[in-house]
Amino acid sequence: MAPPMKNVHPGLAKLWKKYKPINGLVTRTVSPYQQDFITPWVKTWPEKMKHKISDNLFDVGPGVLVLFGTVAWADATFESEMKKHRD
Repeated sequence: MAPPMKNVHPGLAKLWKKYKPINGLVTRTVSPYQQDFITPWVKTWPEKMKHKISDNLFDVGPGVLVLFGTVAWADATFESEMKKHRD
């Protein structure tokens, strides 16, 4: 373990006591101005959405139709029941 650093604030001495210097490690970063991660997503988004919809249509479609059919039936039945009790 490395000796504690002498040029740090006394409150940070405990933190820097466990610091291990790393020799020979190369760290490379890319400037935020050079990163381009949105443009490829925007270019491929329509194809991906078309692919997802066409692949899952037969799995999700019947369930969605039953759901909307049930909701429409329930709304119509509720309306007819409410109109029956008006008289």
